[in-house]
Amino acid sequence: MPLHWTIDSRLQLVTAVAEGDVSKGDVEAYLAVVNGSPNIPEWRKLFDARFGRLDFSAEDVNYLGAIIRAADIVRTVGPLAFVTPESETPQLGRLLGFFAAARRPMRIFRDIARAQKWLLSTTCEASLGLHVHDHQGTLGPRATSRARSPSVRQARRL
Repeated sequence: MPLHWTIDSRLQLVTAVAEGDVSKGDVEAYLAVVNGSPNIPEWRKLFDARFGRLDFSAEDVNYLGAIIRAADIVRTVGPLAFVTPESETPQLGRLLGFFAAARRPMRIFRDIARAQKWLLSTTCEASLGLHVHDHQGTLGPRATSRARSPSVRQARRL
């Protein structure tokens, strides 16, 4: 399977690893598991795409983007560390844009160790009952108004 994941309830962490050609169906299955669980959307997520290649059309990216946006509208989503492959495609850039639009802390990395360190230093809302207010990780009560997350170009690459 080109996309596999593990769910660690103790760390409140979902780790997805892409290897080989990843299709729209692979990402859709991952999103269905994450979004279909009671607390998992609020947990930390590490998406390691270093060894994956996205095999998506523009329509596939828009379809997945709609799923990603719907999840953010319906409930709070947790911090995301995304580790990119050496060569990025326009499809990956657009998909990262959908992930970055969610109201949560998100950082893009080239190094897996730095991604893990940053992600494990973030706080999950599931355990705090708070809502992430902006990309910088500022926390505030869920009832306050929320600023839009920055675009992928504004997301900090580490």
